[in-house]
Amino acid sequence: MLYSPRDIRIDDIDMPKPSFGDILVKIKAVGICPSDLRGYTGARKPEEGYPVTIGHEWAGEIVEAPPTSREFRVGDRVAAMWASFCGQCYYCRKGEQSHCQNRWGHTMGGFMEYGRAPASSLRRLADTTSFEEATFAEPLACCLNGNRKLDIKVGDFVAVIGEGPIGLMHLQLARLSGAARIIVSGLIPERLELAKRLGADYIINAGKQDAVEEVKKLTDGRGADAVQIAVGGVKAIESGIQMADIGGTVNIFAGTHPSTSISLDPNLIHYKELVVTGSWDYTPHLFSKSVELINTKRINVKNLISHVLPLEEAAKGFEIVEKREGMKVVIRI
Repeated sequence: MLYSPRDIRIDDIDMPKPSFGDILVKIKAVGICPSDLRGYTGARKPEEGYPVTIGHEWAGEIVEAPPTSREFRVGDRVAAMWASFCGQCYYCRKGEQSHCQNRWGHTMGGFMEYGRAPASSLRRLADTTSFEEATFAEPLACCLNGNRKLDIKVGDFVAVIGEGPIGLMHLQLARLSGAARIIVSGLIPERLELAKRLGADYIINAGKQDAVEEVKKLTDGRGADAVQIAVGGVKAIESGIQMADIGGTVNIFAGTHPSTSISLDPNLIHYKELVVTGSWDYTPHLFSKSVELINTKRINVKNLISHVLPLEEAAKGFEIVEKREGMKVVIRI
């Protein structure tokens, strides 16, 4: 439970009570997400007030399923979407379920021993997929949404700004999408070296090099066909737009907190005929694809895990993420 910024305590709460059709899951592992970190530091206050349960990247084993369930049984290993979608509102009917107007539903889970969810929010894990790996299902689904918006073509030159877990999943998705060459730009040498091991053709240390100029050098002065901005911040967004080639596409994947403004000459978009777009969250179908990519090992998430800590050390995990001392931190319940 989060009682106030940086005040995490372990409490006893009532067991989640599944309503009609819900499934009860014994949670095994939960990932720490940047949005969780904003709650931990107080950058984002909970709408429902303190204390509040936190965490949404969770996976576990089914311990109770209704007899009417056709897809799931007790003992099944599953990953969970953090919310359920109504399927009836304007945006669900439009196919944009990430903007569902009734999305909160009755899914409950996170840094706790048990969670509940409707069957529609669960996906089955392969026996070869660890619960720690399964915590990537939610963030990878978000990356799939961003990859879809970037619309990478076979043979494209792709630049990824950001060398954290999100950026390195985008790197791998770009390769699967047919990118011929991929650049990863970031600030932490150890993470950039991991990017090389995961398939980056070039790495740029943006703290020591001008990322825009380096991308242009590597593309004979043109720029990248597609740019994925996987970190929030004014400089990253402005650089990402500047390093795109004529006719290129730029996706602003990460939000900026707090809200801010960027300096942009509209002629840059006009004369270069750029497509500048954004992506947020995911659809249920993308979540299914995400689990499949993890189950089949087509995306390497195992090498992105730097720390696995017990629930009692959750605060330590948040401090590690905040200081960027590792990569992905997973809490084992």
